[in-house]
Amino acid sequence: MPEAAFQQRCLQKARTVLWLTLVVLMGACAEIATPTGGPKDTEGPTVLEQRPAQAAVNVEPDKIVVTYNEFITIKDAFNQVLISPPLANDPEYIVRGRRLEIRLFDTLQKNRTYRFYLGEAVRDLNESNVVQQQEIVFSTGPTIDSLTLKGSIQDAFDASAAEGMMVLLHAGVDLNVLRDQPPTYATRTDKNGAFAFTYLAHGTYTLSALEDANFNYRYDLPNERIAFRTEVLKLRSDTVLEEALLRFEADQGEGQLIKARSPLPGQINATFNGIADTATVEWTPAPIHVLWNPRKDSVKAWFARRDLDSVLLRQSLPDTLVERYVAMKTASGSAGEDAPPPLRINTNLSPKAGGKGAEATQEWIQELNAPLMLRFNRPVVDWDTSRITLIADSSGATHPYRFAWVNGPRTVAHMTTTWPEATTMRWTVLPGAFTGLWETTNDSLQRLFNTKSKDAYGAMEWTIRGDTSSLYLLELLNSQDVVVNRTRCLGSCTWNLDRIAAGSYRMRAIVDRNQNGRWDPGALETRRQPEPVRYHGETLSLRANWTLENIWDINNVQKADNQP
Repeated sequence: MPEAAFQQRCLQKARTVLWLTLVVLMGACAEIATPTGGPKDTEGPTVLEQRPAQAAVNVEPDKIVVTYNEFITIKDAFNQVLISPPLANDPEYIVRGRRLEIRLFDTLQKNRTYRFYLGEAVRDLNESNVVQQQEIVFSTGPTIDSLTLKGSIQDAFDASAAEGMMVLLHAGVDLNVLRDQPPTYATRTDKNGAFAFTYLAHGTYTLSALEDANFNYRYDLPNERIAFRTEVLKLRSDTVLEEALLRFEADQGEGQLIKARSPLPGQINATFNGIADTATVEWTPAPIHVLWNPRKDSVKAWFARRDLDSVLLRQSLPDTLVERYVAMKTASGSAGEDAPPPLRINTNLSPKAGGKGAEATQEWIQELNAPLMLRFNRPVVDWDTSRITLIADSSGATHPYRFAWVNGPRTVAHMTTTWPEATTMRWTVLPGAFTGLWETTNDSLQRLFNTKSKDAYGAMEWTIRGDTSSLYLLELLNSQDVVVNRTRCLGSCTWNLDRIAAGSYRMRAIVDRNQNGRWDPGALETRRQPEPVRYHGETLSLRANWTLENIWDINNVQKADNQP
């Protein structure tokens, strides 16, 4: 090959290599990337097509198909989707790209308007934006029912909003169908306790609500709280209920024994399904101490012998005899473990933390207007108050007190005195001051605590005006809604409260209709509403060294009241 031709060919190869290199480099620089910028998608999908069409009539579909403008997903359909009238069988929800299929497995009722409220179940696939307020409505008959019913539900005792309750309409006048029949219509309360029925047919209905723990639209569990309207509703036009329904948990059963166990040798605890008649309960062998709780739905019993194998608990009710042998827990292990634990004493002294880190201490505070309360872990059979002393620590002088037992089994006692203000007190209990059941005694106990200053307190004077025939249980609540003082008032009265700690308070009045000294819930079977609970309309701020004078006309019902 001639020299010139050879050089030309080499130059041509070099140019080809250079060109290929440039192509590779340009390809690397031109890598495809996702464009940046632009607003974030914040809108939920919109409906393009729906079968059957919205508000369609004379249709009985076995599935509902909705097509959206973008890819979707469905989340928590079981809790989000509400179908009214309810279906016996849950639908199946299938997502295919931009399409949602709702497959129905029920035979739909004739001449009925159906509403599928989807809540927040349907969302777009990428940003999870929710389809807002979507509902699917159609009728199996020739018309779309159009009546509405609105109302609210609040707690019968504390007047709080009853959120998330299932609200039910049953056709007819019998409220007891709530226990065993599905409703004609259903909806839920929102966070404010409000509810709204739409697409209702003319008719007569009972209105009720329940916390449907097992999602079956029936009142069949003992712990399900309920609410109901006593009067039937005759719906002929759109209706708004002015008075809230009242939520409560009913007393269950007739106070029948449901559970008994032995927490430690020589002791039995029993529980009843309501308020028990204490006269119906018998023990073999007989306990030497029995302590019922205030509601009379549970009891503790202590026996003289700790080596019992079992106890026979018998309850005689009308047409019913309940007998149960309760295995007694037995002591085991070494001789030391066989001995019962020591007698323990707790008090009502309030802890107040002070300092930080390693310097932290716990300061105990005694209110000037309260006794020193002693609580024991078992009944006390003997005591010696000469082994209990109160000393004003600054002077060393012994401080007088009065000792008294509060209950029959002697598990709670009060030490009452006129407390010196702003004083450090030393309370000492020597060993053997108290002898408990099974020959147990207390260990040595000493506690330093401070009494408050009088300047830390204010006073209240209440003038109560009510119905002359009504008994009111008045309760003063602190900012944590803890009852700090209570009294009874027949009709109208004056209530003076001294030495009330500075802070925020509100007043509650329970209308004690059966005068049993407690608040009673309602009963579905007898259509009895809960006893009314009324709240004074203001939260009162009490300052130290101030006296608040208040006049409360209880008949002037406040918004938070539960008067039915």
